[in-house]
Amino acid sequence: MKQKWSWLILLAFFVTTGCSGIQLPSIDWLTKVPDTQTPTVFFTPTITDTPVPTSTLTPTFTPTLTLTPTPTIFMTPTVTPVNFALAKTGFDIANVRYSYPREDMLVVDFKYRVDEKLADYSAYITAEIPRRCTDTYGGGGIFLNDDMEENSFGMYFVTRKSTGEGKITFKMTLQGTCRADGLMFKIFPLNYPSYPYPPDITYEEYVPQPYEVTRSFPTMNLDVIRIRNFQFEPQNNWSGILSFDYEISEAIPISLEQYHFAISDRGGGKGCYYYAEGPTLTEPSGIYSFDIELDKSAARAGPDCWGRYTSYTYSETTLYMYDDLADSQVLRMPTNFSYTFWKSY
Repeated sequence: MKQKWSWLILLAFFVTTGCSGIQLPSIDWLTKVPDTQTPTVFFTPTITDTPVPTSTLTPTFTPTLTLTPTPTIFMTPTVTPVNFALAKTGFDIANVRYSYPREDMLVVDFKYRVDEKLADYSAYITAEIPRRCTDTYGGGGIFLNDDMEENSFGMYFVTRKSTGEGKITFKMTLQGTCRADGLMFKIFPLNYPSYPYPPDITYEEYVPQPYEVTRSFPTMNLDVIRIRNFQFEPQNNWSGILSFDYEISEAIPISLEQYHFAISDRGGGKGCYYYAEGPTLTEPSGIYSFDIELDKSAARAGPDCWGRYTSYTYSETTLYMYDDLADSQVLRMPTNFSYTFWKSY
């Protein structure tokens, strides 16, 4: 996760059926999902729309039974993909194929063509998921280097090629069932210099191919996780270790999931912003730590941000939790915690 890239483009993806607007997202990464075979099996779970509970710092746990991991379910909505052949010119989406590595995850493989008008730009391809199916705060981050021609980032596929095969992945983060009759694919330029985009360099195509995914365990929020006892141990050279205790309800099958925390602070409006990410969770409870070095974690700070200080105190810190399989942020929490970095401690 700690790689050097030549430039950074951020996107955001707030999905609502029939909505084509986009915004800039927060930073995150996709854990790749292996390709799977897709024998035909159909099932019809009950729809359960679960609203996001109001977050509190001291939630009360309701006793729950330990969840037995759900068996892997494979299915395919169609035997023959819609629009199998790729167009010779212009924009096109073709040969759309679904696979389900687990019951709460949809992997979409497809062929694509990007119009010649985007030859000087990278393009990203995404698809709309109904808003009722996700409670995440945005899509994943997109990091590009000069050598990368194409890559998948959750619900985004980024390419510099005019034609090829792409992959996007949707994972349920909300308890319940999500089903729809098809996907609306969209193609946009990634590094176009102005917004809104001219209409002739964007593209939409609806593929009437039904899908269904189900999350049978609770939504990740402050009703199922406790976070408390923030502590900070300052060190020399504008560095330190920030830690806290966490405990996740046994209703969340942590062995089947991949989560990590991130932390940021605006620096009291003085521009000394920093952002740091921690390791993937491996246990349902324990002590979580960030090893923070401001000169390496402060991508948005000026080069001399702390040069005129001997110490610097942060007090507007926000804690985030990411679902790496969904490539999405699932929790955001202010900490109300003050701590001080020192130039020499």
